[in-house]
Amino acid sequence: MVNNKFFYDVGLRRNDTNSPKTKIMFQEECPRFLEDYIEKYGKKNINIIDYGKLIEEKKHIKELLKWQEM
Repeated sequence: MVNNKFFYDVGLRRNDTNSPKTKIMFQEECPRFLEDYIEKYGKKNINIIDYGKLIEEKKHIKELLKWQEM
C-alpha cells in the first residue's frame, strides 16, 4: 500500500537493470518493482500488507525499507 492506495504483484528489482522503472497498471503509469516505489514515493509512504510469494524475501524487503522491529 502506498499513500492509502493498494498495489499488488510488486516484485523486487534486485540486479535487473534492463527492465523499465514503470509499467501501466490501472490505466496509469506506476512503478514496476519495490525499489522503484521507494524511489518514487519514499520509504515512509510504503506499507507492506502481505508478502505473498515473496515471504522468503521478507528480511531483504525490511532492509530495503529499513523497518525497525518492535
